[in-house]
Amino acid sequence: MFKICHLTSAHPWDDIRIFRKECVSLAKNGYNVSLIAFDAPNDIMEGVNLISAGAKPCSRKDRILHGSKRIFAKAMELNADIYHLHDPELLAISRKLKKHGKIVVYDAHEDLPLQLMSKHWIPKLFRNFVSKLTSKFLKWKIKPMDGVVAATPIISAKMANINTNTINVCNYPLLNELKFVDENTQKKNIVCYIGGLFQSRGIFQMLDAVKNMDIELHLAGAFSPASLENEVMLHPAWKKVIFHGFLNRKEVYQLMSNSIAGLVLLLPLQSYKDSLPIKLFEYMSAGLPVICSDFPLWQSIVNDAKCGLCVDPLNPTEVSNAINYLKNNEDKAIQMGENGKKAVLLKYNWTIEENKLIEFYQKLGNVI
Repeated sequence: MFKICHLTSAHPWDDIRIFRKECVSLAKNGYNVSLIAFDAPNDIMEGVNLISAGAKPCSRKDRILHGSKRIFAKAMELNADIYHLHDPELLAISRKLKKHGKIVVYDAHEDLPLQLMSKHWIPKLFRNFVSKLTSKFLKWKIKPMDGVVAATPIISAKMANINTNTINVCNYPLLNELKFVDENTQKKNIVCYIGGLFQSRGIFQMLDAVKNMDIELHLAGAFSPASLENEVMLHPAWKKVIFHGFLNRKEVYQLMSNSIAGLVLLLPLQSYKDSLPIKLFEYMSAGLPVICSDFPLWQSIVNDAKCGLCVDPLNPTEVSNAINYLKNNEDKAIQMGENGKKAVLLKYNWTIEENKLIEFYQKLGNVI
């Protein structure tokens, strides 16, 4: 069996999409799979050979300038047949891998040019220039690669214009995590948000919505930038917040089991409008009604499944009204939760995406 190696310089080794889904899925289907990442434990877990590239770089600049070289050195030591790159900065080593006769695949987690338009660490004056330059860089690097795995249909369509061997593998929930859902848990007077705590992901809008409500807002995740936490704590609604920080997978599902609704109130940036946030589908998989931004793509999912309410994320009153509706209409909230879970079981789950990934690798293997 040929050797597959996944590489990441920006994600933790146990990233859900990279390790829990893609690497583990390939390993259980009989492939020889390794994952190189910073701070990895140098062990074999769930059939995946984990290889450390050393300590995580201390800054974004250090990671981009030097991290790729460390990852490449480990990659050459392994001498795999297929290399699967998960970060844009690793595209810098793609041609080197190709020159050594390797098959190289890029995993487009996000629409990077669009995403850069909202990055706080890029001055607004330069964002458009950086975005356009990045778009040209991606086309140059991705065109000669052996394939692309894209995380959403919209990203897949864009990548297919650059590289015809593109497949869409969505980041949908793992069905085996449904065992963590406690259907007998008594719902509490809380709503939850699970994920990165960014200003652009609606943290202040969530606080504004619950400010005058008799309800708790439970947050799980990490603030970015870290200084945002101090700013958020000054909000008058912070006294209604329970901040959990990082939770493991079991704890995440326990929090969702306790909540009356899950919030996904990302602000109307184009990169978000085209996204498929995993938290939306995890809420659904836990049987939790969703309250999400009224982006057309998200509306089509939620309205089709009848699993929640879509609101203007910039209108705290709409968000408050949606929370109150679910709080005061328990039977309808329960039905929405059941509808969402059914939609995940039938359509929005990793088992379906796993089959697409395996088929993609089978085609790659045919050219070795």
